[in-house]
Amino acid sequence: MSLNGLLISADNHRSNGNFVDELFALNSALINTISSSVRDFDSFTQAIEYYAEWKVSDRIDRLVELFESRMPGILDGTDKATVGNSNVHPTLVCLCWLIEQDDLGRHLINLTFSYLENNRMAPADERILNVVDAYTKGEVLEPVFLPRMKKFEKSHVLYAELMNVCVQKADPTKILETIKKDFKKRNTDVKYTEPAPLALGMGLAPAKWDFWKEGILAYARRHNDYQNK
Repeated sequence: MSLNGLLISADNHRSNGNFVDELFALNSALINTISSSVRDFDSFTQAIEYYAEWKVSDRIDRLVELFESRMPGILDGTDKATVGNSNVHPTLVCLCWLIEQDDLGRHLINLTFSYLENNRMAPADERILNVVDAYTKGEVLEPVFLPRMKKFEKSHVLYAELMNVCVQKADPTKILETIKKDFKKRNTDVKYTEPAPLALGMGLAPAKWDFWKEGILAYARRHNDYQNK
């Protein structure tokens, strides 16, 4: 379904009181917005205008509201529908950083940790969650390379290293160059067929700009006295 179709669907579900379906449609629409923005625009500055056009901040606010209202049932195990039809991916936290909604991003992190009290998410996503949690607290969490780690997970390790550099206010030159090379390789290699989060991009569905790098640096400029031209 198209982005517009997903948003219309979410609005219709809200009008009809189908809040689980609304949550699912909203979550899908936000991920769709991210993948479209990295694929269709040459830079994150252009994407920011796109996010504003689609009222991304308001959509995330509503997503948070829905999750909060259903959290009691999620925690006691009675709300199987919400658990089975949604997953607040850490990528949405990075989206909050890009649109200067850092408190909203922190709220998403807290909600996801509450969700994980009685539920599970993909191990790779949980590792990202732990890293962004540490980053927003101004803490260093050393990334770990694991045996048989997927290619896109190795890319996430590089982003984790960038977060640590920003927290420590260290020279980012080396890690940014490594990330630049990794981004180019991932997005030009048509043999890169491993399924990966669409925000990262890959050879068969390339991204034009680096979503995670720009989000991390945007947050750092506001919180870590980070200056990078």
